[in-house]
Amino acid sequence: MALGGPVVDSPPARPTGPAIRLASLSANVLQTNREVGPVLRYLEARLARRFELLYCRNYRDMVVAVEEKRCELAWLSPQTYVSLAPKTGCVPLAQQVNAGRASYRGVLVVRDSSPIDSLDALKGKRLALVDRSSTSGYAYPLAFFRARGLEMDRWMAHVEYAGSHEGALMSVLRGLNDAAGVEEPVLERLREKTRAQGARILAVTGEIPNGLIVAQREMPAPLRDAIARALLEMSTDERARRVIEGLSQGCEFTGLGPVSDATYDGVRRVLSEAGLLR
Repeated sequence: MALGGPVVDSPPARPTGPAIRLASLSANVLQTNREVGPVLRYLEARLARRFELLYCRNYRDMVVAVEEKRCELAWLSPQTYVSLAPKTGCVPLAQQVNAGRASYRGVLVVRDSSPIDSLDALKGKRLALVDRSSTSGYAYPLAFFRARGLEMDRWMAHVEYAGSHEGALMSVLRGLNDAAGVEEPVLERLREKTRAQGARILAVTGEIPNGLIVAQREMPAPLRDAIARALLEMSTDERARRVIEGLSQGCEFTGLGPVSDATYDGVRRVLSEAGLLR
């Protein structure tokens, strides 16, 4: 499978063996190739194994891919990992680092010109979220409401799921919805492009750990450890440094860091409080 142009030195040995498939959320195949493909090319160069992308159109496709063992690796959101870990035993390998940070915040956003100044003022309004499996685009906004004794679906006149953070935010700026729950990095990125200058933050979540790369429990431990080591050494490997520099020009990705299951205990607590963990 083609994963974009060459971005690392030619590998010392030709990649061999069955392809190791990494499942990744992909609303745009070309963008996913640009952002994730170079990481797989780097792994091929380091490990002399073949790697392929498995494109998942939405969070549900990602869950199915992991549960049905259609992939050996997966790049998961915090909520997806927390929901899948007890069922599949998937093993954390490395956590995404964006702009040098291992966490981010979720935000509730309204238009600058909106008179809405509190959650109470959202009663009877229209809310745009991302997906029911999104951490900052569903779980944390739901927790906001329930912590105040409010049922989001009853408090709002309408809740819409836009399928992406950008889509939810832009629906507010275009006047289609009154508020949106999205991740703060998306808001910041669109502000830099002057596409979200009319947005105002109404509420902010606590820190949410970034997503992570996991391996299926069935992957042999030596291979799993070799992949994890290569991912964690991206910040010091010369070949990987060029990959990261190229990627950071188009997105916030600046590397991968250590991770454990306990990293997501705070997410578990929020999901439990929101009634999303069984």
